[in-house]
Amino acid sequence: MKRRGATRWIGALVVLLVTVGGALALSKPVREAEAALKAAARQGNIPAVEAAVARLVSIGDRDAARVLLTYARKTPPGAERIYWRLLDGAASLTDEEALGELARTIVRDKRIGRDLLFALQNNRSRHVPEVVLRPVLDKGSDELRLMAADQLGQIESVEAVDVLIWAYQKYERRGGELVRRLVAGLQSLTGADLGAASNWAKWWEEARKDGLARRKREGESTGTVVDEMPPTRWDEVGALRKLRPEQVWVVIAECEGDRRRCNYDDMDAVLNDMNVPHIVVTRKEIEKKQRDLKQALVILLTCVQIHDHCVCPKCKPSGGPTTNRMTQCTGCDVHIIRNHSFSADAVARLKAWVEAGGYLFSEDWGLADMLERAWPKKVRTGAMMKHRVVEVTPARGAATHPLLRGVFLDPAAARRSQQGETTGTVARGADDDAAGGRDGITRVWTIDDDSPFIHVLDPSVTVLMESDALAKEGGREERAVAITFLPGGGVRGERQALRGRPEAIAGGRVLHVLSHFGKQHTRRDEFALQNLLLNFLLEANRRFQMR
Repeated sequence: MKRRGATRWIGALVVLLVTVGGALALSKPVREAEAALKAAARQGNIPAVEAAVARLVSIGDRDAARVLLTYARKTPPGAERIYWRLLDGAASLTDEEALGELARTIVRDKRIGRDLLFALQNNRSRHVPEVVLRPVLDKGSDELRLMAADQLGQIESVEAVDVLIWAYQKYERRGGELVRRLVAGLQSLTGADLGAASNWAKWWEEARKDGLARRKREGESTGTVVDEMPPTRWDEVGALRKLRPEQVWVVIAECEGDRRRCNYDDMDAVLNDMNVPHIVVTRKEIEKKQRDLKQALVILLTCVQIHDHCVCPKCKPSGGPTTNRMTQCTGCDVHIIRNHSFSADAVARLKAWVEAGGYLFSEDWGLADMLERAWPKKVRTGAMMKHRVVEVTPARGAATHPLLRGVFLDPAAARRSQQGETTGTVARGADDDAAGGRDGITRVWTIDDDSPFIHVLDPSVTVLMESDALAKEGGREERAVAITFLPGGGVRGERQALRGRPEAIAGGRVLHVLSHFGKQHTRRDEFALQNLLLNFLLEANRRFQMR
């Protein structure tokens, strides 16, 4: 297995830190914070680097923003934890001049612009709409405009409505996904539904002085990420309930006795909690062609036992070490062997279904059982890991991908932003890390024993989420925690998806994640995984509705 030194990126930062102070005319407090950052980098002291970032964040002015952005721009691959700490720190600023620096970077800098705007989603300062999001809507790319529209709909201020109406008037004739999101934002913040942009502008002239009247949630709590969806997405999520059950399949293995003996997840329960109509289909039904794949819009492959294993009721587990999640049989010589892996014929039929437009969700051992067999030039199974907990971040440059929409959104961001208006930064929770921490752009992922590294072979495979810890052990090709690809659409299809036009994609989509549902340590981390799945279902449903 490849291994990477932990100090390569430190050396690159040292070179950067020597030059930044001289290139920018910085205030004394910022120069001192920069000096601390330089010293920390020279020592390879990552906690001290984070502390220096926090110090810059506390200063909170334009100089601090310039330093944070310069460092983020130059942070090399393999230091994603630091990269996102820097961006999250910059994105927490509320000083108007600092925000202006952020706006210019988002619009002009393709290296970090989309990631910076993504980090800004948890900043609900009343200055953000006018100072940052209006310029992005005016001069940014299509994918940046979509993200800006989403963020405006979540900032509870009259300034957000001002910019939404301005943008709606500007883009009304263009129509499409951007206009839909602008209108959803207006409806969410005001509780009104007024049709044309001219109607909104006229109404707002009188209504602005009365403030906001947010749209009210209806229905009971689900205990899932659905409860934390912003009002701008309620109608999208509600549309999933109109699906016919046979359009969404949860595929499991048939086990002797308890289903949990050979199925390592329960996505049936997850979808039940989300109120998403679906049916449970066994692998045997697929093998025997007892189900028509043409009926399915989405198929979720449960991680199952794909190795030979004994189900003899008289055998007793040895209690010794496990291999492939099994123990040695003792006390019986009969042995009844089962294996739930797909046949080559089933893999071929599922592959054809995806390439014709189906949406396939896979987890954990599905990489070995389905993906590398169907698309061997795109991905393969890496070495098996032991149980571990790792910090994960969005993959650099993937922040505008529709499957990451809302995955790192913090529901408490509005409260903290309001508290931070007087300090120049967005206030953080008591248990946050130095420069944003768990309430920023990071999550924690629990990986089960014998979960395989995801080895990416083809650049058309999009890494959505990654971990520095995995990259240091397996190399950059095995850093992924979640990936997606379009077997028939490739890079061109992803460009259409980023622009809010999934109906223009050729063929279907594959989404694969490391580990399982129900294994994450916190509600927020579990909801990140659920949100990925929900976005996947929403894109599939939209494409179905557009057919």
